[in-house]
Amino acid sequence: MRSNKEDKSETQRSDAEIFNNASEKTDFKANASGSFKIGVYNVDADTHFGKDQGVDSKNTKRNLRESVVKSAQEYRNEHRMEVTTEESREDETTTYREIRNPNDELTVTYLFYELQRRYLVSESLYRATPVILVANDVPAPHEIDQAWLVRHDWILKRAILDDSFLPALEYLATNYTGQETALIILELAVQHQKSVVDKLSQQVMLANQSLNAATVGLTQAEDASVNDQRNVEYGKFIKAFFDPLGVGQVGNMDNGTSNRARLEFANEALERAQAKVNDFTSQMKTELTALQVATDKYTAAATRHYGMLAEIDRLRLHVKDNIIHYMQAIWSHEPADQRYFRLYNLDVPVFEHNTTVEAQSVTAQPELQTSTKVFLAAADTSSMTYTVRFPTPTLSNDTKKLHQVADIDNLIGFKGNYMIFPLTDFDNYMVWYLIHNFIDFDDTAGPFVSDPDPHADIGVDCLKTAMENINAKDPGSFAANADKFVDVMVQLLSNEAQQMVIVPSDQLYIEALPGTHPLLEDFKLIHRALDVKKVQAEVRRAELENLRLAARLASGEFGDPDVEKKIVVETPNAKAIAIQADGG
Repeated sequence: MRSNKEDKSETQRSDAEIFNNASEKTDFKANASGSFKIGVYNVDADTHFGKDQGVDSKNTKRNLRESVVKSAQEYRNEHRMEVTTEESREDETTTYREIRNPNDELTVTYLFYELQRRYLVSESLYRATPVILVANDVPAPHEIDQAWLVRHDWILKRAILDDSFLPALEYLATNYTGQETALIILELAVQHQKSVVDKLSQQVMLANQSLNAATVGLTQAEDASVNDQRNVEYGKFIKAFFDPLGVGQVGNMDNGTSNRARLEFANEALERAQAKVNDFTSQMKTELTALQVATDKYTAAATRHYGMLAEIDRLRLHVKDNIIHYMQAIWSHEPADQRYFRLYNLDVPVFEHNTTVEAQSVTAQPELQTSTKVFLAAADTSSMTYTVRFPTPTLSNDTKKLHQVADIDNLIGFKGNYMIFPLTDFDNYMVWYLIHNFIDFDDTAGPFVSDPDPHADIGVDCLKTAMENINAKDPGSFAANADKFVDVMVQLLSNEAQQMVIVPSDQLYIEALPGTHPLLEDFKLIHRALDVKKVQAEVRRAELENLRLAARLASGEFGDPDVEKKIVVETPNAKAIAIQADGG
């Protein structure tokens, strides 16, 4: 926030005229005497003239000019941008489990084990798929311009390698054109405001020159007025002296009215010049403030715009350096149908078929085997292995369309600027020529996938079995190839074909280990032992009591043995009533 406030008040008075209250008093006498003779008469004449003159400059007071200029200017520029983003999330999960030992006498130790999942992972060749590679055009470095970036910006945002390039890409796609236009408008505004300031500056200079000229004119008018006032007073004196009765006219004496008019005109010219200077100065300050605001806006916009242009150039260099990565992303986002029709009629060369191939038989030797099955049969010296060599394909004059030999709806991936599609035309000699190293043949199962690595399908257990078979059937051959077996074994162990992958789980296994020594004192331990003996005695007593009760039942006594008192009441009719009571 920026605030500029200016208050100005200016008062102009003719102070010199106000305080120069001219007061003048003139006292003069004129005596004249003379005689003349008319006939017999003699005449004498004596004339006396006296005058007191006081002149007060009332005209100056009346012609007082006062100019008051008041101006107030306030400029306030407030710019505020506030971005507030608040996100609050609070999650609390409490899991509470308590394991207690109810026995205060014996300690217990709990062992916690985290359960694991273990996977034995091995790698082997699973499938061999013949493919065809189709080249795509890659743009030249000069073609990667701002238009190219805007065209593919929605894909570049998804495949960008560093997030620091996203602001430049967003600016180029959304704000670049608008900022260019805004920058031009701001520049025109600055130029216009500068021209206004220049014009006002010239007007202020001319107004100052006019003010200086008016000041000089006023000074000259004041000086001329003083001189003319003296001349007027002197002329009045001469007129009064030579024409005291006013019957004649002695010259044409000016009374100073024209001088006063010139002085008033000079004062008004000075006031007008000063008012213009003040007006132009106030406008100049306002326009300078507006020029500063426009310059600040243009500077801020230009700084941001040219800074983003540098970021855009940095983005272009990055895309050029990683063009394969971004082109693969662009090709991946191409609709499948659009890609299909774009590649539909591409010509594919056809190669001549070779109906016969050369096969050579080789005696099975451990060092020559390329599959687990043959290696296990290495102990049988009578088995034979055949090697087949495919001649180099020769190009035919015929061609086929890409859709006839490949499944262009199924894009497997990329290699550089090449798209990889699976082949569907297996009646092609080139297919068998390229894949023959990855297949093997069996008498019953037919062709199957085989890794070209001679030791890829051989495991440690498989090697041990083969070595045992060879040593049992042909110890000499085993001894001759012992070093080779060692090399194969070392290679298999170093390759780590099978790896144990351990994945931790969130489950626990708890084991409790009770303490072997109690925590009670010796006195308490002895007391506990006596309590045990007491309980044992009570148990034996109960057992004996059970035996006694059983004996009573065996002898025919079915009465309650716990009765403490028995009362027999006899009646007159010789009938007895027995009353049993338990202690009461």
